[in-house]
Amino acid sequence: MRHMLLAKRYARALFELAAESESLMRIGDDLALLDEMDYSVTLTVPPHHMIDAVRTALGEEVSPLFLNFISLLIRKGRFQILPDIQTEFNKIRDHHLGRRQVRVTTAVPLTETQKEKILGTLSSSHKGEIYLQENVDPRILGGLILQIDGRLYDGSVSRHLQRLRARLSAVSID
Repeated sequence: MRHMLLAKRYARALFELAAESESLMRIGDDLALLDEMDYSVTLTVPPHHMIDAVRTALGEEVSPLFLNFISLLIRKGRFQILPDIQTEFNKIRDHHLGRRQVRVTTAVPLTETQKEKILGTLSSSHKGEIYLQENVDPRILGGLILQIDGRLYDGSVSRHLQRLRARLSAVSID
């Protein structure tokens, strides 16, 4: 729990610096470069070696602001929370830019036509850009589950069956 609070604070600070220097998208791209990194390795590497390794690995690809930020995290022993910082930074940036990420869960992968229909429906009722994050979960049997701004809209077949089972259980047959 504590590391999530720290991640939010670091993300907010990084966002403010990136906004001030008009490099929000660049910092987001820089963070994405580290998606495949194995953070457990960093626990055994001394900080000064880790800073040098990161600078060498990323080199000219990332902004000086980002390199300084990474160096600070390493010196403070908080490099391992970088994935959480990235998640929080993206949330803050997307909110600032009027973007909304919608998680849609279906039993089978969506077709392009279905994605366009969902995006069209959501665009008419929600302001800003909408990005779909798709999840496939065969356990829902059919229908879909939408998660928007912390709200859950469950239109899955499994949920409808649960409700039906509860209603049938409540009825007494005499």
